[in-house]
Amino acid sequence: MFRHAQNTELVAIAGNHDIGFHYDMNKYKLKRFENVFNFKYGKLISREGINFVLVNSVTLEGDGCSICKSAEAALHELSLILNCSRKHNPKGATTECKKAANVPPSAPIFLQHYPLYRRSDSDCSGEDSATPEEKNIPFKEKYDVLSQEASQKFVNLGQILNIGFGGSPAMLDGSMSCA
Repeated sequence: MFRHAQNTELVAIAGNHDIGFHYDMNKYKLKRFENVFNFKYGKLISREGINFVLVNSVTLEGDGCSICKSAEAALHELSLILNCSRKHNPKGATTECKKAANVPPSAPIFLQHYPLYRRSDSDCSGEDSATPEEKNIPFKEKYDVLSQEASQKFVNLGQILNIGFGGSPAMLDGSMSCA
């Protein structure tokens, strides 16, 4: 897809241009993306002691559709594995903790297409930040950014959030950073 060295690992994360916005997403588009990139709802990749959690944020609408339910179940399983790897063993997670045997005990770095919820770019700074005229334009939930509810679920997923990256500026530990 993209020219890269053979020793460079290419990882793809689904976004609205790949599978459509939530209202246009369907199982066929998800399956097509999964077949090409081996990624559907969520995935844990560990490299050199660092955990990366890839999340299909298009499936985090929270409307109770079958795709969202499947995505939440997959992310819950990843959460159990991460918590077990860091000895945050939730009740009833003994079976799932066996899956965490080869997962480093590090806080995860989350990668997703849509940024976590925020009202606007007003608190964002840096060379890649929005222009002063655009900074106070409100973001549209579930379109420009994840909803407040989905963002909270996402942060709770890891309870141990290290850092998160979205397709555009994202809120990290209450501070704003521009990518």
